[in-house]
Amino acid sequence: MKKYIALVLALVCVSALAACGESDNSAAENAKLSEIAVNEPLDLETSSGVGAEIAFESEDMIVFYGDFGLFGYDLKANEIKYSVDFEKAVGIEGSVQGSYGTAVEVTEDGNNIIISEYNAETEERGKTCYIDVSSLTYEHSEYEKPEKLFDKEKVEGYVYPGTKISQMKYVLGDKEWSLFE
Repeated sequence: MKKYIALVLALVCVSALAACGESDNSAAENAKLSEIAVNEPLDLETSSGVGAEIAFESEDMIVFYGDFGLFGYDLKANEIKYSVDFEKAVGIEGSVQGSYGTAVEVTEDGNNIIISEYNAETEERGKTCYIDVSSLTYEHSEYEKPEKLFDKEKVEGYVYPGTKISQMKYVLGDKEWSLFE
């Protein structure tokens, strides 16, 4: 009888440890996006660099990035909804120009963002961060190209860089949004 009780207790302990390990892994896989956000407050007097690229555009939202990070801007609410620091996400500074830096891709529906280290000369991808916009979570995984990416050729607006981040604007036709008010 004592052996039976010891066996049951051992199985309960093993099951409990396995459950703890599974919950720890799922938490690590779906970390909060705020963990890799651009540090607040962003120094708005910093140079905007060579400018910014739009990675996604819809009538409600744009996703743009520059050397200083990636941002999701809600056009209806006139506010930044999320940001990503490239160094925190993939371990290197953001780069809009050059052969080595960050690559940013957004799915056609705007629900997923892929940020990865990128070498333009070899077209190799390094560390990759997958962002789920709907849950504002992220995970690191090996790069896999999604089936349907947003076509950057269809972007109608542009980001006017100004000389410093505080002057950046998104311009679409005759409308303008100050991105960092």
